Amino acid sequence: MNTKPRPKKASAALPNPTRPKPRKSEGFWGSKSTRETVESIVVAFILAFLFRTFEAEAFVIPTGSMAPTLMGRHKDVYCPQCGFNYRASASDENPGNAGGRANVVKCSCPICAYVMDCNRSGAANSHGQKERTYNGDRILVSKFSYQIGNPKRWDVIVFKYPGNAKMNYIKRLIGLPNEMVRIQHGDIFVAENTSGDTSEFRIARKQPHKLLAMLQLVHDNQYCSQALLGAGWPSRWQTVTGSSEPSWTEQQTPDRHSIARSRQTWTYDDPQNETLSWIRYGAFPPDLPSPELWRNIEAGRLNGKIPTNKVQFGFVTDHYEYNQSRTQFGHRPGQNRPSNWVGDLAVEAQVEVEQNAGNLAFELVEGGHVLNCDFDLATGTASLSVDGGQGSFLGEHEQPDSTTRSAGTKIQGPGKYRIMLANCDDQLVLWVNGKVVAFDGPTTYAHLDNNEPTSADHWPVGISAQGTKLSIDSLRVYRDVFYIATDFDKMARLISNVPGGVTFSMSDDQFFVLGDNSPASKDSRLWRVRSSDPHWVDRELLIGKALFIYWPHSRADVFPFCPNIPRMGFVR
Repeated sequence: MNTKPRPKKASAALPNPTRPKPRKSEGFWGSKSTRETVESIVVAFILAFLFRTFEAEAFVIPTGSMAPTLMGRHKDVYCPQCGFNYRASASDENPGNAGGRANVVKCSCPICAYVMDCNRSGAANSHGQKERTYNGDRILVSKFSYQIGNPKRWDVIVFKYPGNAKMNYIKRLIGLPNEMVRIQHGDIFVAENTSGDTSEFRIARKQPHKLLAMLQLVHDNQYCSQALLGAGWPSRWQTVTGSSEPSWTEQQTPDRHSIARSRQTWTYDDPQNETLSWIRYGAFPPDLPSPELWRNIEAGRLNGKIPTNKVQFGFVTDHYEYNQSRTQFGHRPGQNRPSNWVGDLAVEAQVEVEQNAGNLAFELVEGGHVLNCDFDLATGTASLSVDGGQGSFLGEHEQPDSTTRSAGTKIQGPGKYRIMLANCDDQLVLWVNGKVVAFDGPTTYAHLDNNEPTSADHWPVGISAQGTKLSIDSLRVYRDVFYIATDFDKMARLISNVPGGVTFSMSDDQFFVLGDNSPASKDSRLWRVRSSDPHWVDRELLIGKALFIYWPHSRADVFPFCPNIPRMGFVR
């Protein structure tokens, strides 16, 4: 993704009609007030120039290679079926794109897979008009950051493209000088570029605040389509129990803002039950329900009888909502590639506990292995385990030292709690009410050799309760970024994952960069057309660190010239 410096508008001073004209004998510079005004303007220009040169500069993001962290030219779409608001790439509408300008005509909802016509007025969208296209995010870049310190892994950086120093690019920094970087199974592995021993590779883990910024939404149960459920399509979250009378109760509540949308809540009310009772998230392929099924639903031809062969559970994949747009020529970003299974997941929920007793547990499945966090609601103690205590957590020097990790939390007795559990990069991270929980040891664990999905991964997220009373709302499932292992020189322009992984090496003052939107990013993986081409960014090409989104696209539908305020903030 290249970035465009923000155009600067020239300002012209307006004459003051009340000020007397200087006498000819004084000349233009003879007036003291005029001279002071000119001096002030000159000083202001000098200061602005120095600030731009040494401190910060504004840039516009034109494409979506860093989506959803940073948005390029895009459409901000409202799904009329489930009420979900999402962004879809419109980079093909940029006048300077290589294939010629192409209008985006359709977008696909990541929650319910409904394909809507962006050019049709009326019921097709929320405003009764065509979905407009917005320019990319405007960001401030700190040029001073790397003058006083070195770039850090996972920073979002702006640099001059090695193939054309007149073009500015923005990517995430992955590999540091004198490192070997290996992309495999969607993860990043690094080693010192000295011995060349591949056994020295270690997984590169993200800090919790970086992980939060990079997680991609898979599903949100606050956006359930009334039409879809009414036609007989199953809920993503379902009860799993051996009892004929499950302890969990599902409720669909119509949303007061949209008649098409409902919110799903779950209630557990069985204080005397000593058996764990589960609800689980089932993974549908991202293209289900199919467009044909949606046409039948809209035509009222199903009446709650969706054929069972139309409902197929799949796996969580590296599906990008941002790439689900189509031009009038049928093009979709990253379309020429197979999807990849993603096992690094996270679950988030709003839990309201009503009793000072019982247990609550969050569970994530990756390649058939179970990662669990159990809460004692009477004491507030949280306990982490891998495969029911069969797996080991790692201590000093990455050596196994314990089968469990424990910590005290605020989840004790009645109250409302926001809980999030992530399993990414062979590490468990727990947030309670937005804060990372510190356990009694590192929460990294020994690699499980779980690089292929199993039947258990059809239901990769679970929540259980026992002997208590509580309710759960705002259930969200996320996935980690899946970096596609590809080499431009070997893959002949097809961005497809190489199962064995690919490796890149860096020397002094060389940096390796990747885009968060891996299937639609021209980054270090793809620069090596010839063996002599660089796949790195030299230090001298670094411009600075992406600091702040100061102007997301304007919300003209809300108020003219009003930015999308919720998206304003620091770039992580």
